[in-house]
Amino acid sequence: MIDPIAIHLGPIEVHWYGIIIATAVLAGALLGTVEARRRGEDPDKGWSMLLLVIVTSIVAARLYHVIHEWGPVYS
Repeated sequence: MIDPIAIHLGPIEVHWYGIIIATAVLAGALLGTVEARRRGEDPDKGWSMLLLVIVTSIVAARLYHVIHEWGPVYS
């Protein structure tokens, strides 16, 4: 069986699914950049939107965790 943790960086563990998701997001962003250039649009808008989506996703995931674990963890 393959170890689900790809890399141990001290207390931080990087899982394989995280590497795969990050690779897919980067590949999609690069393909979006190529497509934006082909259409004559500004590819920087896509990168700005990606940064906004990543930050919003992290905040929303943490908020979801706090709401659903409030009783057992924060009481």
